[in-house]
Amino acid sequence: MSKTIMSTARSAWALWGAQWRTLWRSKRLLILAALFALLGLANPLTAELTPTLLKSTIGGAQLAQLIPDPDSVSSWAQFYKSMTQLGIYLLAIFFSNMISQEVSAGTLVNLVTKGLPRPTLIAVKYCSALSQWMLSILLAFSITWGYTLYYFPDRHSPHPLVALLPLLAFGIFFIAVIAFGSSLGHSPYSGLLVLVIVQAGLMILNTFEQAKRFNPISLISDNMSLLQGQEQLSHVLPAFIVSLGASAFLLASSTLILNHKRL
Repeated sequence: MSKTIMSTARSAWALWGAQWRTLWRSKRLLILAALFALLGLANPLTAELTPTLLKSTIGGAQLAQLIPDPDSVSSWAQFYKSMTQLGIYLLAIFFSNMISQEVSAGTLVNLVTKGLPRPTLIAVKYCSALSQWMLSILLAFSITWGYTLYYFPDRHSPHPLVALLPLLAFGIFFIAVIAFGSSLGHSPYSGLLVLVIVQAGLMILNTFEQAKRFNPISLISDNMSLLQGQEQLSHVLPAFIVSLGASAFLLASSTLILNHKRL
């Protein structure tokens, strides 16, 4: 029994290392870091420069007067807008073929024949993608936070870390959806397609007031209220619990699908 566990652990560690070596050699990790660094830098700059840019346009001076002076809230609003409208889809494109590509290329055959259990394979792929999610969001967050403190040293955004936690937690569910979608087919975009369908379904569900607190989408829609102290972190706890349960179900389903697939 212990030998089996040790063999599985070694195989899992080898796959984990191979994942990150491939990311480094293919420059995907550097590309991801560069994209999110730019997004992080753009948030406070957009907040700072928008009134100036408006004033330079025809009729923009009158329009600029209607816009409140930029502050830290403006910068963080840009951050959550860019992360939830662009950032998650950039990551989805990167992760969309996390399993389907390996199945199509036949690169998993050697690992499975050497005794790596398919649930462990799913777990390693999932944890690798989740780590990239966390690192990407944290990089953009750190840059935005630094420049926000520089440009807008006010006290209008007292809880930046509290507001960030639900966004990071959303990745647990987000990556599980992509893993499930990627395990369904051989298309490199099957994970992205399933994510878009699930996202659309959650947005429709969010129109029902009774469902909002339990909807995983709340983890990326209530961040500004948390940032300003208008809501407590416990407000999104039901959505977090539902996300954990749904993620476990999706990963278990991905394993079942892979078990019945010919590698």
